[in-house]
Amino acid sequence: MVDAGLINVEVHDLTPTVQIVWEDRYAADLAATHQAGYSYLLDDQQIGLGKTIFYTYAHGEKPKNQLSG
Repeated sequence: MVDAGLINVEVHDLTPTVQIVWEDRYAADLAATHQAGYSYLLDDQQIGLGKTIFYTYAHGEKPKNQLSG
């Protein structure tokens, strides 16, 4: 984002919040065909959420001297 000329770039890790949502979905989902996917996402100690899978939110600002219009 900095390479794009943005300033005040911030990145937030939303993984803990999203993990709660996935855990709630898992608890409510009765479809046996979905269980492997939830297990992979929530239980895998090498690849699961927070290991190699993260939900992030990034934002930045375009400097006023770079705004067009």
